[in-house]
Amino acid sequence: MNSSRKKSVYTREEALHLMQKYCAYRERSHLEVERKMDEWGWIPEIREYVYLRLLEDDFINEERYARAVVSGKFGIKKWGRRKIVQRLKQNGVSEENIRLALQEIDEEEYERVLYELARKKIPSVKASGAYERRRKVFTYLYSKGYETEAINSVLDRLCQ
Repeated sequence: MNSSRKKSVYTREEALHLMQKYCAYRERSHLEVERKMDEWGWIPEIREYVYLRLLEDDFINEERYARAVVSGKFGIKKWGRRKIVQRLKQNGVSEENIRLALQEIDEEEYERVLYELARKKIPSVKASGAYERRRKVFTYLYSKGYETEAINSVLDRLCQ
């Protein structure tokens, strides 16, 4: 019932059902849920009721959300830790849950992914010399969220 989103007033149960659907689609942070309730203009009484019920019914769980973000952003998008941490902080995840979620990344897999990204990028970079090529590849990997030291280590191996 998409037309229900156009309504300006919801009962507590209608609001809860709408937000449950929003949270069931994919993992959401508590901050994303709050932003959505702001966007929909819900009154404080409805917001509090819905938020508490979502927590009670485990529709929102910060640790699970953080792990899902790490899994998706590293596993699918090949993001580095810096960019993942930035995304988690933007969505209000605690330092502790960020730390726990990042432990899910296998160090050998992280290095392998970084190496492969660099190896595939080097031939496609148009550059007048080795220094410029290295700089452009570095910038690309840095923008993907990888750490300076890790990038330099990989480029030292690849750009000899």
